[in-house]
Amino acid sequence: MPNKATKQLKDMILTALDNAGGASYLERRANDPRTASAFLALIGKVLPMTVIGDPDNPLQAIVKIERTIVHPKN
Repeated sequence: MPNKATKQLKDMILTALDNAGGASYLERRANDPRTASAFLALIGKVLPMTVIGDPDNPLQAIVKIERTIVHPKN
């Protein structure tokens, strides 16, 4: 069980997130090129480190990730 200070800090962060707009706020951060990398770093912190697959439906390996930068026409 986390200590009291850790729980208080987590509660404050969640309250601040709710006050900022919750999931909508996070979505805006994910879609903003200036904050997308910070959003992805956050995702890396909260996702579980171990993924357990279903033996009847095994996980597929990621073969390729591609990023395309598109510049809008002026």
